[in-house]
Amino acid sequence: MFLYLTEKDIAIWKKKVDWITKNKNMVLFISHPDYINFQNEMKFKEYPVKLFKELLLYNKEKYKGNYWHVLPKEIAKFWKKYYVK
Repeated sequence: MFLYLTEKDIAIWKKKVDWITKNKNMVLFISHPDYINFQNEMKFKEYPVKLFKELLLYNKEKYKGNYWHVLPKEIAKFWKKYYVK
């Protein structure tokens, strides 16, 4: 959204997350550091890290206690324990 649709803030993401959770679906955030600018600048094919932080904080505060914040290895461990025979 930040790179291809040139969004300047997280408003569209907040709206989308709220709609998804209201309709009892799952939101999954996947990011890659190659597209994040850690100097908080908007550059060609990069977006400021502050935008990603804002989105994570929004979800942390608004949906406190209603989400599972895990790393990929923790998801793999969960699936292995409960579903892999």
